[in-house]
Amino acid sequence: MRGFWQEDSDDDDKFAETVNTSVDAMSDRRTLLRFIYILGTINLLIWASVLFVPAAVRDGFSRVWNVNQKISMIVLALVFGVGMWLTYALLRLKFPDIEDQRLDHSVMASFAYQSLSIKRFKVWSLSAVGGILNVVLLILADIARTA
Repeated sequence: MRGFWQEDSDDDDKFAETVNTSVDAMSDRRTLLRFIYILGTINLLIWASVLFVPAAVRDGFSRVWNVNQKISMIVLALVFGVGMWLTYALLRLKFPDIEDQRLDHSVMASFAYQSLSIKRFKVWSLSAVGGILNVVLLILADIARTA
């Protein structure tokens, strides 16, 4: 008999597999550029809507917030995700080998693995900051445009 925690674990495993597939796909430069173009276009459309029709965006968001706060949080999470993945994809242009998992058996292998792990942590942290910054700047732009 499966428990409640096992269903969540299965969902988490599927989500982790999807993220790993996306990260692995970015090792190909052509696919990485495609990710950048798609995410950049989506982010540009979001910014254009906030800058050119801020009253409509704010009105729509406040209506969604009044109906269901979960849906509005999902919208913010999607905007955060677009900013985070765009930042990550741009950083992958700078550090293409960041997710390289080849471990050799040399004397300095553990040092190389540790330095790669630190670099990976910094890239993912900067990506999260990029997503947060995208959401905060969009909110500030909306406040500035409607005030």
